Amino acid sequence: MPIWSELPSELLQLVYKHLHLTDQLRFGLVCKSWLLVANKKPYPPAPEHPWLMTKRGNHKEPYEFLSLTDNRVYKIYKFPQHESIKGCSKGWLVTTKDLELHLLNPISNVQFQLPHHFQFSYVPDLCKIKKAIMLHGPDTFVAVLFCLGNLAICKVGEQIWRNTSTSINYDDIIFYKGKLYATYINHDNQACFSVFSVYGYDRFSVSLVPETDFCIGFARFSLSTYLDTSTYLVESCGDLLMVTSRHRQIGFDVFKLEVNGSQGQYIRIKDLHDQVLFLGYGYSLSLASQNSPPGLKGNHVYCSGSYFSDCKVVFSLKDGSIKSLPPRMANLEDPIWFTPTLT
Repeated sequence: MPIWSELPSELLQLVYKHLHLTDQLRFGLVCKSWLLVANKKPYPPAPEHPWLMTKRGNHKEPYEFLSLTDNRVYKIYKFPQHESIKGCSKGWLVTTKDLELHLLNPISNVQFQLPHHFQFSYVPDLCKIKKAIMLHGPDTFVAVLFCLGNLAICKVGEQIWRNTSTSINYDDIIFYKGKLYATYINHDNQACFSVFSVYGYDRFSVSLVPETDFCIGFARFSLSTYLDTSTYLVESCGDLLMVTSRHRQIGFDVFKLEVNGSQGQYIRIKDLHDQVLFLGYGYSLSLASQNSPPGLKGNHVYCSGSYFSDCKVVFSLKDGSIKSLPPRMANLEDPIWFTPTLT
């Protein structure tokens, strides 16, 4: 009978290499020799399936995280008190407390304070942040989009947020191929993009100027349908997708952005092949079905809701069928997708 505590360190590291985050966290609980390997963190966790977490919580009730990998609910009791979640990106949360913005990793409990000062001509209401995203990790850029369409960007560690040089009210934002894409509707009711090169900005400048601006030829956000439409920007297999859903209609439309110089257009696609789209408030992502949790199917959309709608459904692009999210997912209050990380 093998003595697990006497396994060679090299072999334990190979086992550790293939574990997901939750299993790596448990690894060191086996015995002292396993703990020594775990403390060295020789390998990052295996690619993690997305979790669902509750957007609401308080100092009495813990935040709940549903892992789709093992279909278990994890509760975090040490979540900073009175923090309100405004966005989620790359395993980090953008939160507000009083008049402060923070970047928080709920797994490691590491927290960074974001700048207090904005360049707007008014004092922004931090409670009215529509979306907050991060470029790579906690040492890069954060962008926040307010409900009125105002956009601000900062680099973690700087003292001030930079607003954009335009008076445009943006609808949605995403970091794509190292640049910030922001959607809006122009005066001709055309859907357009502003593209900001965040790495190339002048650190002494007050605002950011778009490096390019282009229309894509159709408007999904006309004034008559804006409040009745949910949209999601998501990167999938290197492409930038826009997914739209009308609240009073059943189903989703998926479009792929194609850009040629200063011209762009969205091409409707009806087949995602083996890709699974996870859409939701503040954060959306795409995974290949073979890398998705058991039971989740390719060419399907799993939606946990949006800023305007509590739409918790599964949609098939193949046949247009739609059904509710599995009960364990749908029963979470204000669920958002979250990809856990320790870094």
